[in-house]
Amino acid sequence: KLDLQGAERFVLTGGEAVLERVRVIYTEIFFEQLYAGAWLFSEMNEFLAGRGFKHCGLSNIVHARDGDLVQANATFRRV
Repeated sequence: KLDLQGAERFVLTGGEAVLERVRVIYTEIFFEQLYAGAWLFSEMNEFLAGRGFKHCGLSNIVHARDGDLVQANATFRRV
């Protein structure tokens, strides 16, 4: 599981060559900017989709008081 307080983007882009051997990614994702420079869900989804992964689920979902999504864990699998 990637849970890097917003640094997931640096690990995924820095280890892009390794992604070819990965079948499943389970990572923390954000729907609001909680950490400077962190990818939002849409950015991570676009990056991973471009490398052959499909978003297939959310867990540990956190909502703001107004009901908006804040963060969750997401599973992506190679298609």
